[in-house]
Amino acid sequence: MRGKKTSVKLRKKRLSDGSESLYLDIYYNGKRRYEYLKLYIDKNQETSMQRDINRRTMAQAERMRSKCLYELLEHGDVAMIRLDNKEDGKLNIVEFTKKYLNKANAMALARKVDTYVRIQMGEYTNKIIKGILDKMISELSPMTVERYSMSLKLIMRKAVELRIIPESVKVDIVRCKSTHRREFLSMEELRRLIDTPAPHTKHERRRDAFLFSCFTGLRISDIERLRWADVSQVDGYTRITFTQKKTRELEYMDITDNATRFMGKRGIPSELVFGCLNKNSFTYFLTKWMRTAGIEKHITFHCARHTFAVMMIELGTDLYVTSKLLGHRKIETTQVYTRVLDKSKREAIDRIPKF
Repeated sequence: MRGKKTSVKLRKKRLSDGSESLYLDIYYNGKRRYEYLKLYIDKNQETSMQRDINRRTMAQAERMRSKCLYELLEHGDVAMIRLDNKEDGKLNIVEFTKKYLNKANAMALARKVDTYVRIQMGEYTNKIIKGILDKMISELSPMTVERYSMSLKLIMRKAVELRIIPESVKVDIVRCKSTHRREFLSMEELRRLIDTPAPHTKHERRRDAFLFSCFTGLRISDIERLRWADVSQVDGYTRITFTQKKTRELEYMDITDNATRFMGKRGIPSELVFGCLNKNSFTYFLTKWMRTAGIEKHITFHCARHTFAVMMIELGTDLYVTSKLLGHRKIETTQVYTRVLDKSKREAIDRIPKF
């Protein structure tokens, strides 16, 4: 960082009342910016007390100048980004979330946190975050704590990205130890769904997207952003290349005809493969469609991903390979599905009548 031209000078701006406002003239690698310190020198009163106040103000300003110069010399571009985003660091968590995320779950969490601690975004530390999580654990249900901790991680990750807080500030997701069933479709139920048309023609692409997920394991957040430009032919397979919205990692998957049949006729590169999927009424559509197919399970779109995972394991696919197909970072996440399959096998055995 020291090879780049860097200077931080303390300057004064005369105001209309005769006082002087102190500010920093910052120059780094061809870029110049000014930061007003909200410190003032009053020369209207030439008293010994006022001169002493002015001396202390100048000393404080000089310390701020030295600190700014040190950060630029040590951290360079990162320090400049931090300076540019300094105003965002003064926002509280509700204001920050509304500005950069504005998602329902994140906003709900932000409002909750704001009742615990009223601090600026730049003041968050691991100790403060642990205190927030501990308080939530003592007050809220395990499922709510898990959901809130995921939102808190999302918010803090954004603050780290903007260099408002250091990378060392992290949020550990508090996993819910709930024993609720991960619902999925059996192969027979999947065949039944394929043979069952959508309740209405306007639901056809939703039906196709759900079945596509059953054979690829893609989340709806990735399916709804898939464009024809992301679809190519490689060694006789149809390949989709996409960036996972959840992990932000670039992935590719070679898919079979079972999945490609639901993609429809190829469009222009910029066109969405499944069009605009209105997620607001997806639950209503799935409930009606399942009922038509004679399936009594409570199925959400994410159950399609569960279906794919269980199907892969049931067909003997290696657990490591299955985890890569699902885009899991940790194989432990995929192991959950082996337990789901074991439970289903036991339920099947229990249905055998006594002789």
